[in-house]
Amino acid sequence: MMTPEEPKVSDNGLYNKTDTCKALGISWKTLDAMMAKGRIVPCQRFGERRALFKGREIKRAWGKVLG
Repeated sequence: MMTPEEPKVSDNGLYNKTDTCKALGISWKTLDAMMAKGRIVPCQRFGERRALFKGREIKRAWGKVLG
């Protein structure tokens, strides 16, 4: 279940999948499902397993689910 508190991330900061999962309170599997459905979009991808997310995208995804 996603955290009920807004993620404490910097809008312009870059976060890897592990940090993004921690900020949102979700698992890697849930993050991968959100990415596949377009609910969160990485700003950079490095193959199948590596991606970077901007803080504002993390907040947007959080707000879309809980807002």
